[in-house]
Amino acid sequence: MVLDEPTNALSRADVDKLFQSVKKMKENGKSIIFVTHKLDEIFRLTDRVTILRDGETIRTYEKKDYDEGKNLVDGVSFSLRKGECLGLVGLVGAGRTETVTAIFRGYPECSGTIHMNGREVKIKNPAQAISHDMNMLTEDRKENGLLLLNDIKFNIVISDLKKITKKGMILKKARKNKQMLL
Repeated sequence: MVLDEPTNALSRADVDKLFQSVKKMKENGKSIIFVTHKLDEIFRLTDRVTILRDGETIRTYEKKDYDEGKNLVDGVSFSLRKGECLGLVGLVGAGRTETVTAIFRGYPECSGTIHMNGREVKIKNPAQAISHDMNMLTEDRKENGLLLLNDIKFNIVISDLKKITKKGMILKKARKNKQMLL
């Protein structure tokens, strides 16, 4: 069986069901070619992986040779001037999500420096990134970007609650001034 990126439009529950079916087919002696750009799917499902680029085989790895701790963000460098916006693009698995997540969350296993206004800043978590006026729009908003049990207004202001709250309560002036909430 050949499956070409079958999980792209599936929910997490449906992906789990698909993986159970694939594993059952493997146990029954069926061979499956599973095309994906998602590393977590490779680690979770495959016995062997072949990396292709422009239709050419780059390398084949057996499961025992997989390195789940491999740093996908390596040799990345860029600079921005005031008022500029940087966009990272690439196929799923190319490292774009890992790059921005490493910057915003401050992965401890990553090395390098971030300079803002000529000064080096240390970012160990999203709160520190936000304190340096950084924000991140996640690739998977349902999983990592929204508090789905709350309304849109709450989701908009969640990253800057200090501005509109005191001791956990929304300030009166914020309630009166709807612009502060949006």
